[in-house]
Amino acid sequence: MNEFIEANKYSWATIAKEHYNTFKTILSANESTLCQTQIQELGDIKGKTLIHLQCNTGADSISLARMGAKVTGVDLVPENIHYARKLAVDLGINNARFIESNVLEIMEKHNERYDIVYTTEGVLCWLPDLYLWARNVRHLLADKGFLYVLDGHSFFMVWDEGKLPELVVKNPYFRKTADKDEWIGGYACEPRKAANYS
Repeated sequence: MNEFIEANKYSWATIAKEHYNTFKTILSANESTLCQTQIQELGDIKGKTLIHLQCNTGADSISLARMGAKVTGVDLVPENIHYARKLAVDLGINNARFIESNVLEIMEKHNERYDIVYTTEGVLCWLPDLYLWARNVRHLLADKGFLYVLDGHSFFMVWDEGKLPELVVKNPYFRKTADKDEWIGGYACEPRKAANYS
């Protein structure tokens, strides 16, 4: 499984600068990258400590800091952390810091507890072990804190996207092996060929 994590790490690194540029433009013009549902569900987070797992280049972390939380962003990719820190400096954000770590190993190196553990949209599918992830989340969570997860249901991935709105099954729902994809990106930059690990 380590080879897939390394392939993902390399692939995300190749688009980190483009994500930084996209999100800098968005956050220079808008207060937040969060949807209204997230803002309402989180409620008043002023003064709360919050750790954002798999933060990419920090756009949502900065949006959460703008809501008044004391934010720690975590990502596996050194380039993402570099650009998250740069984005915070560029936008004058002082209540956000960023840590490079695999979220499946963070309890081995980080012992702080948080009011909110936060993760959102398209992150769970990258995790090879949700039980280990949950143990790391519990390690980070203060006793009276809460976990906030917003993500698409994995059942959506069974459909052949090329045939929507017709529902044609393409991928088995209960498969235990990792998917390989030749492309990375697409939501904050142009899609690009991913790392080729075999």
